[in-house]
Amino acid sequence: MSDIHNFFEKCAEFSIGGTPSDIAEFYGKNFVVVGPTESMAFANNDDFLKWLKSVQDFNNQTGLEKLMVRNVTSTFIGKHAVQATVTWGVMYGKTKDEIIEFDIHYILENFTSTMKIILYISDDDQEQLMRENGLLEY
Repeated sequence: MSDIHNFFEKCAEFSIGGTPSDIAEFYGKNFVVVGPTESMAFANNDDFLKWLKSVQDFNNQTGLEKLMVRNVTSTFIGKHAVQATVTWGVMYGKTKDEIIEFDIHYILENFTSTMKIILYISDDDQEQLMRENGLLEY
């Protein structure tokens, strides 16, 4: 298993069972999030930790039980950056054993022995995907 795959496996593990501070360790000092309806720039600071806590609360409320790395493809971009696409699988209490899959594209900085997320792009609207799978009401 590659270092990049391991990075995302650990990210999944901490996303389910870690603290906001644990999760923040996977992100660079600053990073950008791009989705189908908006983009946001974040600093990895106390406000980000509060946002991560709200994401964890939302995940708990919707019954998220498992986050899995299904597939990772990656390419080095120069000496200090990696482009990776991760196919994630999620399982919720309501959907029983059904795995919902989606892709997220990442740019990771790779200056030291620790990679950090500096950009991620999601093609899917998370709430829409959850509505389609009966996890949120319209």
